[in-house]
Amino acid sequence: MKGRALLLCAVLVLGGLLGLLMVRDPGYLVLAYDGAVLETSLWFGLLLLVVTYVAVRLLLFVLGSLLGGRGLFTAWRARSAQQRTNRGLLLLEEGDWPQAKRLLINAATDVADPAINYLNAARAAHQLGAFGERDELLNQAKQQDPKAAPAAGLAAADLRIAAGQWREALASLRDLQALAPKHPRVLERLWRCHEALEDWQALIELAPALRKASAVDAEVLQVMERQAWCHRLAAADGLKVWEKRPKVLKDDLDLALAAALGGQAAGDSAGAESLLREALRRNWRDDLVNLYGQIKSPAPDRQLATAEGWLEERPDDGELLLTAGRLALMNADWPKAQRYFEASLGHNPRFECRAELGRLLIALGETRRGGELLTQAAGTPNGLPNLPLPQRSG
Repeated sequence: MKGRALLLCAVLVLGGLLGLLMVRDPGYLVLAYDGAVLETSLWFGLLLLVVTYVAVRLLLFVLGSLLGGRGLFTAWRARSAQQRTNRGLLLLEEGDWPQAKRLLINAATDVADPAINYLNAARAAHQLGAFGERDELLNQAKQQDPKAAPAAGLAAADLRIAAGQWREALASLRDLQALAPKHPRVLERLWRCHEALEDWQALIELAPALRKASAVDAEVLQVMERQAWCHRLAAADGLKVWEKRPKVLKDDLDLALAAALGGQAAGDSAGAESLLREALRRNWRDDLVNLYGQIKSPAPDRQLATAEGWLEERPDDGELLLTAGRLALMNADWPKAQRYFEASLGHNPRFECRAELGRLLIALGETRRGGELLTQAAGTPNGLPNLPLPQRSG
């Protein structure tokens, strides 16, 4: 406060002295040039000089602004660009893709974050089906701001996924994964691409990273991973990766079924039989038992002995009796096969039991009863496994 008071006093004193000088002697100033003469008081001349200085400085400031300097004109351009950007974003939401794209692109050079404009303009181009322009706008977004690369990459992947361009989306996501290997959204979209492309091995390899990054709900991920393993094990070389399945899926019988079917289709009946035998030793399920009776292993006698060992513990299991009957057919033991099929029919009067017994009886010459059973089983043995049957002489 004291400093301000002293300053005010000094200004008043100086002003008073200046005023006294102007009253006592106004002075005289003459400017002459090329015959022209300007006469005025000294004090008016000084005031005119100060005003001229201020006017020149103001003129220079305005000219600098108009020529693109940091001033009023630049601020006006920025406000106008932001207004066009806002209008473009609104039109984008309303579905006016051409106008939205035009406004966003035109305003991009004068806004603080042009990458946002280019990203949204790319979305508009995508909706118009202009995929080439879309990709170019996404590249411009990356060039404008290196920090926008993840957002641009994700936008590119999402747009390509929406268009069903799975391989192109996968390429974008792999580039992103190199920059951000633990990014949850990148990992989740990678999973979607691999699933669409049925690359089950890639899905299996991706699952640990998804789990670690919490990119997908744990229960959902377990279901997804299980499905990927089922598809992978059903492939021709599924048995080769059987032991690599995760611990949480060690006792999953659907995986065992898929692997056995894959091994059977690939011609590895021995591997399929061994896998099913071990799976049924730990957990019992009818569809696995049924498949065991269709596997033609190199040792059908041992396979039948295994089934008969199970029958000692499960003598009334209709599915197991059906399997034993089929294995008896593989060993050309027709009477035993008939006995097992008859016993199975008593506990399991389904299509398969009637059809198996019916075609066996017809092959043995009991055409009347065999025909009745086949009629009851839909009239045809189609759909049954291709198994040996007795050959009628003559």
